[in-house]
Amino acid sequence: MLNYIRKNRVGENVKAELEKCRLCGAVFLVLNVVLSFIVFFMVYRNYTFFRSEITTIAIAAYTFTALTVAIVNIAKQRRFDPPVYFALKVLALAAASVSLLNLEATMLTTFNDGTMTLEFRQIMLGVSGFAVSALIIGMAVYMIFGAGKRIKKFSASCSEKE
Repeated sequence: MLNYIRKNRVGENVKAELEKCRLCGAVFLVLNVVLSFIVFFMVYRNYTFFRSEITTIAIAAYTFTALTVAIVNIAKQRRFDPPVYFALKVLALAAASVSLLNLEATMLTTFNDGTMTLEFRQIMLGVSGFAVSALIIGMAVYMIFGAGKRIKKFSASCSEKE
């Protein structure tokens, strides 16, 4: 996507941008499989990371900043205009959501004083992992079908002009 922006002007070839947006949605679906495996290992194998409190606080600051910026950018974005910018903003929201899942796993491990059971952590990570995965699948499907719909409209309007 960034390579496309570097080589082409944004808005110059809308059909190509919509195809890139649809491709980005398809890649999201593939990457969601990888995310599901990571959540599986965090939940069922209890693979989480213990970090120092300062590092965890720094991760929290980054996560909440990235999530806030991504939500504001998505809220300001008009539907697919331009498609390349929309795809980049959706990518930022997906990255912030995965970062939120990482923050939760880190906090549950780092700030556990022994009163939290393993089952509670597994439930929390499982529910959060499912929510993040569902969000990413939803964004991917929206990108694929929304871009496909716009490509059909664009192709129909181009054929009418000829």
